[in-house]
Amino acid sequence: MSVYQVTQEQFETVMGRNPSFFSEDPADDEIQAKRPVDTVNWYEALVFCNRLSIMDGLTPACRIGGKTAPDAWGAIPTDSNAAWDAVTITARSTGYRLPTEAQWEYACRAGTTTAFNDGTNDWEDAEAIDLLAWTRNNSGRHTRETGKKTPNEWGLYDMHGNVWEWCWNREYDYPGSTQTNPMENPTRQITENYRALRGGVCFYPAQFARSAERRFDTPFDWHNGYGFRVIRPFPGSRF
Repeated sequence: MSVYQVTQEQFETVMGRNPSFFSEDPADDEIQAKRPVDTVNWYEALVFCNRLSIMDGLTPACRIGGKTAPDAWGAIPTDSNAAWDAVTITARSTGYRLPTEAQWEYACRAGTTTAFNDGTNDWEDAEAIDLLAWTRNNSGRHTRETGKKTPNEWGLYDMHGNVWEWCWNREYDYPGSTQTNPMENPTRQITENYRALRGGVCFYPAQFARSAERRFDTPFDWHNGYGFRVIRPFPGSRF
């Protein structure tokens, strides 16, 4: 799991553009380029993953229409697109991808079972949350430089707040039984195309930044609160 949310600097290096709504006027003593990229849709995050994989000499993970070269996929859709919705992960690929919801939450919690990964359960505990996350309470309702808050026990920053983070899964009900890295299941699916977002955002209250909080939106939707981080698989892992 990447330590930080993908920054505007990183996104522009890979994609050649910075789509962010919060693209100027950083807070005092903060670096604009290190604010998280925002206004990114789920489809665009797939392109970023494969382009970054190629740049780093890794095997691209995402496959659309039988191809892993993102330039062969055509323009990034601005509406629902059946071919892009049918994206798969290439077996044994070594490249970057979006985390599943379960992977994201596992990494966020870092072994905790409380609402927040510092042991806090009360989202109204402003003193504790302010040390951990950028939310409506302390952000000025705009994104802030990544890595300024306390990381979790595994050294991951901004798992709570700043920007919502796209995940791989479609919207579906979690199974009632114990599962390992559960994926979407058509028999439990709520919507056909909505994709998951996790972690909360800088202009929502802290209750929306809990480790277990779930949000969903269409994969073609851009929003100034939507960003992401990436993962790479351990050797031999299934996803």
